[in-house]
Amino acid sequence: FNDVQHPFRKEVVGNLLLVLLYDFEAIYRQLFELAGTGRPSELVHRFIDLAQKQFRTQHAVEHYARHLHVTSKYLSAMTKEATGRTAAAFLNELLLLEAQSLLQTAGSSVKEVAHALGFPDQSTFGKFFKRAVGRTPRQYQTGQQAAGS
Repeated sequence: FNDVQHPFRKEVVGNLLLVLLYDFEAIYRQLFELAGTGRPSELVHRFIDLAQKQFRTQHAVEHYARHLHVTSKYLSAMTKEATGRTAAAFLNELLLLEAQSLLQTAGSSVKEVAHALGFPDQSTFGKFFKRAVGRTPRQYQTGQQAAGS
């Protein structure tokens, strides 16, 4: 959705992100069905469900492990076994998808996005984003706006 001035851009981008997250969840659920059922699979299902609800404010695997009554090492190992990604990688993917969506929303500042995603400050968010994408949030935002022109 490239029309930066469209009055419903924010809603459209938000809904597209939700569709992407639901597709993401469906893929993981298919992987679990292939892997079979049992404690590890149920644990990872619960982790994914919890992460989708709390990733904006809770970035640490330890938080989810405590909530699920397992160690962070065990949670990460079971997540990797079931999905091919560690728990931290899964959380980072959710954060990155949401960050990209918010940065594409007209009028969103990098500071607002950092705050919305629970980062302590704009600098910490910028480092996270640049490590993952290879560009700063501002460069990403400018590139997306230029692509929409």
